[in-house]
Amino acid sequence: MRIYHIMMLVMALTLAHAEDNSENVIRLHNGQLEIHSDSAWAIISHTPGSGRSAVAFQLLGNQAEVGTPHSSNLVVTAIDVTVTELLIPFTQVLISKPKEGEVDSEYKGWAVRRWSGKQDEVDYSIIDARTTNTATSLGVHIRIAWPMLADNPEGYDDRMLEIVHVMIQQINRDNSDSAQQDDSEGTP
Repeated sequence: MRIYHIMMLVMALTLAHAEDNSENVIRLHNGQLEIHSDSAWAIISHTPGSGRSAVAFQLLGNQAEVGTPHSSNLVVTAIDVTVTELLIPFTQVLISKPKEGEVDSEYKGWAVRRWSGKQDEVDYSIIDARTTNTATSLGVHIRIAWPMLADNPEGYDDRMLEIVHVMIQQINRDNSDSAQQDDSEGTP
């Protein structure tokens, strides 16, 4: 009976641990920015660095993409806004006027541009979101792109926009927390 209880406890701890690992945490810009991603997303590139760092994910789960060379992808890039060579191209996009078919908006302090492009004759929808945070000297760019396939699930476009919104909320929350910690560390 005692072994049975121990086995049940081990199984419960294992299940609890598995539930806690529903996301990955990737650190960019020397740990100044944490990205929380769904554990089902495949990390296809991670370039850490101090001036510019990035992580790219392939978003899995769209059955319409299976067997095609097309995929939904998310890239998060962090740059040091104190480096002029990095800041200029980052901000030029923010101040440029949208081209025909591009739609600009704002979400929680981020500049958002929605547009479309082509890859191998397949139309893609693309959302770019950018912000700068003077408290952390970071510029952050989120890009999500997905193929406009006939068999995409209903509401797929809305799901992609939701992913961007959740990422923005998480980055805002984490940056706000780290900025508050920095402020409180200097207070006697």
